[in-house]
Amino acid sequence: MKLRRLGIYLLVAPLAAACAGSGSTTTQPPASTEVAVAARGKLAKGVEGTCRVLHGEDGKDYSFVSSAIDAKFQDGERVCFTGAPAMGFCMQGTQVELQTMEACR
Repeated sequence: MKLRRLGIYLLVAPLAAACAGSGSTTTQPPASTEVAVAARGKLAKGVEGTCRVLHGEDGKDYSFVSSAIDAKFQDGERVCFTGAPAMGFCMQGTQVELQTMEACR
């Protein structure tokens, strides 16, 4: 019986950990002021609801945990951003808590 419980725990624990905080748009601020993510590219509508994505010139996609900063930019605009890795509900690309975003060429 104990082995069965252990087996179930080993199957369920990773799923529970992966779902913890799911749907939350709040994140902890970065531990330091060091910028961990910086990229440039073109903004676009994400594949999920209200999510937006930046198709980076580095070949990677980035989605944003908070839309407060990126809200002043339109899809199709080329932007540069800095931020920190974060957890959020957009499941496309690397999720980032924005620190700065500006138009760039």
